[in-house]
Formats: sequence, C-alpha cells, structure tokens
Amino acid sequence: MSTLGPLRWELAESNGLPSLRFFGEIDMSTAEELGFALAEVEADTRDLLLDLRGVTFMDSTGISAIVGVHQQFNREGRRLLVAPSEPVQRVFEVTGLLEKLNILR
Repeated sequence: MSTLGPLRWELAESNGLPSLRFFGEIDMSTAEELGFALAEVEADTRDLLLDLRGVTFMDSTGISAIVGVHQQFNREGRRLLVAPSEPVQRVFEVTGLLEKLNILR
C-alpha cells in the first residue's frame, strides 16, 4: 500500500480486473497521488476499476482528476469503471457525473 498524507492506495484485482483502491481523501493536496497510482498500472491494461469505496471526501480537484483519467481512457479505447463510496456518489450526483462515468453500483 502506498500513502501520501491522508490518501492511501493499493493495486489489486477485482473480478478479473486490475483495481486501484483508494482510502481517505482526494483533494487538492492528494489528487496528484491518483496520477502516481495510475502510472503503476500497465499501459496495455484494457479496463481498470477505480475503487473509491474507501474515499471519505473528494473536492473539485479530485473530480477533475477522475474526469481527466476517464477522458484519457475513452481516447485510448479503454474502459474506466468507477466504484464510488456514498459521499463520492453524492458528489457525482450533484455534478451530473453519475450519468457520464461508468459507475458500478
């Protein structure tokens, strides 16, 4: 498990998919860690589960980082699946992203 301040993450596998699991807060001080974690995933990985069920808080910086990763995956013909925690799901609902991201419920 890697850590940077109040955010921790680990690379795992879930239902045959590589999975990045995050725990803690994704905000201005930790959003860069999302990029570091994604660099750990092999470039040829077709699909990825971004498991945010352990995230307790996310601000606009975190939203921007996730949207950027989602757009990058789309451009590359890859699929980013997102499993949000309840607080993160509320953020996605308020911002209209719930319908735009590949959300696992």
